[in-house]
Amino acid sequence: MRKTFTYTVLTVILAFTFGSCRGLKVATETQKDDTIYDMVDTRPTFVGGDAAMYKFLSETTKYPAVAKENNIQGKVLVQFIVDEKGKAINPRIIRGIDPSLDAEAIRVINAMPKWNPGILKGKAVKTRYTIPIDFRLGGNQPKTN
Repeated sequence: MRKTFTYTVLTVILAFTFGSCRGLKVATETQKDDTIYDMVDTRPTFVGGDAAMYKFLSETTKYPAVAKENNIQGKVLVQFIVDEKGKAINPRIIRGIDPSLDAEAIRVINAMPKWNPGILKGKAVKTRYTIPIDFRLGGNQPKTN
């Protein structure tokens, strides 16, 4: 009886010890931070500044033929995430005008080159960013304001 009790206690102690070690290993592993920040110490910036972003938008955006034919104009408000590496990801339309212009705004955001990411407490983080893309017929279009 005493021998059985000793083995049982030893088994319980070993199980608890190994179980605790497994738990510690999991707890110390780095887990990916999927937090998206609205407020950071340093906002994301387009490499080259706003002037470079406007140039990129005007050179990359193609006015959809159907929107031209129907004289559709206006601002598309697009929100996206600048990730920790500076890539513009997950664009979505906050305020659209027309499906063709909305789709073009999404295409252009997906084609953007790398940004300088947002910084929080000295670390690059995912940051939400919103820009208007102004589609105007005649003159230089599209623009951002």
